[in-house]
Amino acid sequence: MKQFKLIAILILIICVACSNEEPLIDNSITDVSFVIQRNSNTLEMLDFKDNKPVFTPIELEKNIGKIELIKKFRGKYYLVNKQMKQLFVLENIYAPNITEINFNYSNLILEDMCFPNATDCYVIDRSSNLVRIIDITTNEFSNITIELPSAGSSIAGIGNQVYVTIPSKNLVVIIDTRTNTITDQISVAGKPSIVDFSYNGKFAIIVSIGEGKEPPYNQTTPAMISTIDLETKKVTRNNVFTGNETTASKLIPNTIVVSDRYIYISATNIDGGAGGYRISSSNYTSTSVVVRNSCNNVIKSWNCPLFIENKNQELNCLLYNTNNKLVSDINIGSEFNSGCEK
Repeated sequence: MKQFKLIAILILIICVACSNEEPLIDNSITDVSFVIQRNSNTLEMLDFKDNKPVFTPIELEKNIGKIELIKKFRGKYYLVNKQMKQLFVLENIYAPNITEINFNYSNLILEDMCFPNATDCYVIDRSSNLVRIIDITTNEFSNITIELPSAGSSIAGIGNQVYVTIPSKNLVVIIDTRTNTITDQISVAGKPSIVDFSYNGKFAIIVSIGEGKEPPYNQTTPAMISTIDLETKKVTRNNVFTGNETTASKLIPNTIVVSDRYIYISATNIDGGAGGYRISSSNYTSTSVVVRNSCNNVIKSWNCPLFIENKNQELNCLLYNTNNKLVSDINIGSEFNSGCEK
């Protein structure tokens, strides 16, 4: 009997230690780095040393305003200020020189961008339902444009293929960069909003937020994850996000990062809350909730995801190591506008 009571006590201690309110933090060391911008519009380096965040301002020669999108390509950082209609190129985070690509004259609304090859940046222009091309060797816009069936929301490139999500048409279109023409249009679940590629480079991963997710939230449909075989251009999976249709009908996924074993997605909820999710990339159905509160963002350095969690009106950064163990959960005091790996 005493032995039974001892076992029961040990189980209780383990359950309490692993409760959602008190996450178990692994003591292994993960040193990774990010480039972020806070809502104060300061660009900073975020380095984790011994699992503790260290913020270092990046001193620039000019004011860049609110940056809503940061992408890194071949050591350069591309920063988009949508309100000011400006794209900045930062070649060295340790130097103040920054190049400005001003597209205000064209009324272009740069929604997203990708770099499918060494010389070109493909951008979604929501103002004209076009994909435009920037020559990143000269930082000039090309005269080439590709017309989309409707406004695009997310773009990603691999090899000579560029994938673009078209939410209003429930489509993913594929652009061949050799001819800069649309070669395929693939029907997917309602309101596809995010596209990325699997770690092994065999599939496009499409995250659809579902219908009715804008006020007054009429007839909502589940958020879904679809995969498209890059060789056959066929949808191979079409899974309900989190596996629970009721829950997925209220979720609005907003950002995604892909590692070797998992997909990480941050999400909000039409009723408030939501969280951060880890999904197995082997079957795209095994989902774990790793953050219990509303998540504004998730970014990745190497294979370590960093979730930005809104917890009781305070912002926390939760860093997970390559073994998917939580190694840091620290209040950061203010929201991030955007971020990417350093």
